[in-house]
Amino acid sequence: MAKVCQAIGKSLFSLFLLNIIREVSCYRTIHYFCGKYLKEDAQ
Repeated sequence: MAKVCQAIGKSLFSLFLLNIIREVSCYRTIHYFCGKYLKEDAQ
């Protein structure tokens, strides 16, 4: 039973990490493109 709990915990943790990484990369991409457009508008 402990092994099952450990396996579930590990898979949930990896999913959690993947979600954070995906959100951060998404945010960075949006931030990058917005920054490019804002710089072009400023000029």
